[in-house]
Amino acid sequence: MKTQYKSKSYLEVVDKELLNLFILGEEDALAELFKRHQSKMRAVAYRVTKNIADAEDVVQNALISVMRSANKFRGDSAVTTWLYRIVTNAAIDKVRSLKAHPAFELPLELPMASNDIDIKDLSIDLIKALKSLPEKQRNVVILIDLGGWTIADVAAKLNCAPGTVKSRCHRAHLKLAEELTVLS
Repeated sequence: MKTQYKSKSYLEVVDKELLNLFILGEEDALAELFKRHQSKMRAVAYRVTKNIADAEDVVQNALISVMRSANKFRGDSAVTTWLYRIVTNAAIDKVRSLKAHPAFELPLELPMASNDIDIKDLSIDLIKALKSLPEKQRNVVILIDLGGWTIADVAAKLNCAPGTVKSRCHRAHLKLAEELTVLS
């Protein structure tokens, strides 16, 4: 059942009524609700995720959640409180997911080696040596030594202490030196 608001502007319609109109089938009402609160929702998501791209994903996931659960809104609180709670929960889920499955940004290009060394042989040996490292050590070495990341940046990315990054890097360097000595 369509209501009288369809041809009318939603500017004077309160948030709770917009949600009810969406439940009754007016998709434009939800669009207006999101337009009103989108910047605050992004801010809430960013405060939790500390990343603009992740915050954007969170807001999109929250929109889907609102669409699916609009009819479950009981009206005990303001619609904005309900929206921000959905965004907060989506952001917390995103952070948990990233901690459980961290993504590593690897450098696109490797730094150039000295002209005195046969680059092809060095590359093959280095790749073999890197593959021999445990994954955590290999990731740290690639990010710091090849990617130019700082210890603090790697620690933040891997969600661990800088001392952990230093020790992984040190152990990896020892293993790489041993492996490259064996290969040469």
